Formats: sequence, C-alpha cells, structure tokens
Amino acid sequence: MKTVLLMHYGGDIVRGSEVCLFRTIQSLIDYGYKVVLLRNNPVMDKSLPCYGDDQRLVILDFSYPEIMFDKGNRSFPIIRYLSALRKLSRIIKQWSPQFLLCNSGMPCQLAVPAARLSHLKVGCHFHHPAPKRYLYLWLLPLVDYVFCPSKYTSRIVADKCGKESDVVYNTVDFNRYKSSKKFSNRTELFSKHNIPKDSIVFSQVAALVPIKRPIWLLEAFAEVKKEIPNAHLIFIGKGPELEALRLTAERLLLTGSVTLTGFVDSIVPYLESAIDINILASEEEGLGISVIEASSFEIPSIATDCTGLSEVIEHERTGLKFDINDKSALISHMVALAKDYEVRVEMGKQAREWSERVFSVENYDQGIKKVADLLSMSVEV
Repeated sequence: MKTVLLMHYGGDIVRGSEVCLFRTIQSLIDYGYKVVLLRNNPVMDKSLPCYGDDQRLVILDFSYPEIMFDKGNRSFPIIRYLSALRKLSRIIKQWSPQFLLCNSGMPCQLAVPAARLSHLKVGCHFHHPAPKRYLYLWLLPLVDYVFCPSKYTSRIVADKCGKESDVVYNTVDFNRYKSSKKFSNRTELFSKHNIPKDSIVFSQVAALVPIKRPIWLLEAFAEVKKEIPNAHLIFIGKGPELEALRLTAERLLLTGSVTLTGFVDSIVPYLESAIDINILASEEEGLGISVIEASSFEIPSIATDCTGLSEVIEHERTGLKFDINDKSALISHMVALAKDYEVRVEMGKQAREWSERVFSVENYDQGIKKVADLLSMSVEV
C-alpha cells in the first residue's frame, strides 16, 4: 500500500482546517493510500475517521518548533528545530512515504528540508492568509505544490511570495442532514440553553477571536433585538473574547437573549435543530466553512462581503452579504430574514443546492487525487 506523510499543526479546538483535514484523510484512503498523520495536539483524535485494525490511518505525536521573527512572535528554537528535523527524517525512513503533505503553512518549515534530504516532494494545503514574512519563514516558495480553499487565498499567496497555487474548495458531508429530522430536537436544545420556545435564533459558529468580530456582531444584535423582540443569538465556540462577550451582553442588557456555548463536540445538533439564520461577521476568512456547513442544513447565511467569504454566498439567492464595516446593512439583513420565514426557507434550499454543486465532496476528492498524483512523481536527483 502506498503511504503519505500528512503533517498537521493545530490548537486545542477543532477548527475549519481540522474539518478539511478529516476529509483529506478520507480522500487519500479512498484513493488507496495509507495515511501517517503527524499531529501535535490529540484534541481532534476522536473526530478522526476510524478504520479498525487495518492501519490505513496511523497517528503519531509530533512537535513543531517554529522559527519566527515577528514583532509579536519571535522564536529561534534551533536545537529543538534540528531535533524535530532528525525525528522527521527517521519517520520518513521508517514509513517510506510517496510524498509529504502539510495541512497549513507552518509545518512546511520542517517538511521542505526533510523532503529535499529524502528526495521527496512536499505539498501544502494553505488555508489562511498570513503576513509575507511568515510565508518565507515557512519556506512556502520552496513547496512543490500549493493548493488553497479559495481564489482569494490563492491570490494572497501569489502576491506575497510569487507562488502559484490551485484552488480546491472546501467541502462538508452533505449526507449528514435529512429533511425529516429538521428541528426534531429543538425543544431539547432550547431547554438546555434556556432559550424561549418562540425564538428566532441567529448563530455564529467560530472561534471567539477578534478577527471573527463577535463583539461587533453582538452590538449589531442589540439593535436587531429592538425590532425583533424574540430574537436570540448563540455563539458556538471558545476563545479569548469569551469574557468580553459576557460583559458586553450584560452591559447591553442582553444576558437572557445571548447564549455562549463554549466548545461543543459537534455543531450538527445545533444546525439541525436550533439555528434559523447563520452569521459570519469576520474581517478575514480563507473561505468560511461554517457557511457551507450551514447551507448543508438548508440554513441561509449572512456574511461579510470580503476575502474568502465573498465566494461562499450568492447574494440574495443563497444568503446575504454586507460590506465589511457596514453594521447598519448587517442589522437590516438580520431583521429582514427574521421577519420573513418564506424567504429564509427558499434561501436555505437554494444554499444547499448551490453548495452541493460548488463545494461537493466529489470535487474535493478529485482535487486531492490531483495533489497525490502530482506529488507522487519522483524528484530528479
């Protein structure tokens, strides 16, 4: 069986890049590869595909010391870096992979020199834009093949380091949702979070970090609440903005109308049974996979018309978009969808149909097969 070494660096929560990683693993295995996954954090392990005892997926602990020179992030762990490079070289020798594939840019810093020493090719699934300095320190210009989740991210890579890349749109499992189950557990979830049963539920599924602008969204929601008294807002995710969100909700007298779930094992029950309207008010996204996830459950989305988010909504057909700093437009869109059930239903149906076509599993699988075919070609010595 052919083998690929898949390298992933992640934090202590499952985010969009991990969701893509799960599908990448499945795609490679379906294409006949054994996947040896080098990951630094076991938090995502329980969400990984399970293949019993046939060893099509092998998970190894691996540390990724990063060399970085930035005003807010400076590190030069040369001893640990060289030790990790030696460990990676031993793993390559042990497993004899056809190629190395990095899920995000940072692991390339180790993968590129290790691949060169072993006469292998290395690819990178580059999910999110990053400063120019990072791209060079991560050795992205030396990667053999780069693919990105959006045209926006691909342009950023080309502009900042001159590296051409292909676009492979992210996907989700559209088979998770069956229309007969829609809202089947709504009463249970509403009771769990003390949400009034007649609520119109907005939600943002995202890490609670400044770039996602949860506080900005909460301030907009305060205005929506004046026109839609039964509006409720759920933030699904955790992060450093959590306490600030709590305090802001208290200041705006919204404590009873805002739910902060923190980290949840699965967002499926919420998408299936609780959320009426999805929102992603980020300043920047590589694509915006939570919008695609919402569309798979026939939920319309409202999102910032910027960066990769511009590519996940067809305005006034599958959802609504607003200019990045136009809070009044966001408020207007939220009120309009909250008031019109029929429009919500039709947009949700259109969102599912469009997303199934544009962000299909089949398209993603074909993209990963192309990656594997290109990277498995021998490197000339």
